[in-house]
Amino acid sequence: PTPTPTPLPMRVQGVYIARTPMDEVWILGEVINESGSDVEQAVVNAVLLDEDGRILASAEAPAALEFIPKGERSPFALRFREAPTTFAAYQVNVVRALPGFLGGYYLDLGVENVTGEGEGYRAYFLEGMVRNLGSEDAVGILLVATLYDAAGRVVGVREAAPEHNVLLSGGVTRFQMEVHLLGGPVASWRIIALGHRLLTPTPTP
Repeated sequence: PTPTPTPLPMRVQGVYIARTPMDEVWILGEVINESGSDVEQAVVNAVLLDEDGRILASAEAPAALEFIPKGERSPFALRFREAPTTFAAYQVNVVRALPGFLGGYYLDLGVENVTGEGEGYRAYFLEGMVRNLGSEDAVGILLVATLYDAAGRVVGVREAAPEHNVLLSGGVTRFQMEVHLLGGPVASWRIIALGHRLLTPTPTP
């Protein structure tokens, strides 16, 4: 199918389409924040079109990263449970996004010593470390993994938590995840860690 352009400042790239044995259609890809400022709660919509441009099916899902700093990217995965047997084209757009407020988000998290191993075209296993590089404590850490084929298309997306949910300044914790693949083979991957600041309770007078 032929892709149609997506509007700026949230650009879509690396789109991959797969039909599963359950006859579902998945659209994977990533959104690039080119707005010049942080955004959060981005929502992606995709439609499948016939040869006359009529909509056959529509699906919507949030970007995997709740907070996307300017210049950063986040993967997405859209699922069509009742997909048409055939379609001629598709269109993918970021339909909603709010101005990002850093507030309680914590970005000073590094992903280190990552190793990956594949199991054919079915699954890919990733493990490594998350280090708190900042001066504050982090909580509610979420890892978002994006896996790419040799053409740069997104063939797998996974969200996972590390072993420890609270990571003190300078602390390190391990993670392991299994990513279900919709294509492949995997040529590269990218993992981003996003957390929240561990707020200190205000003393009661």
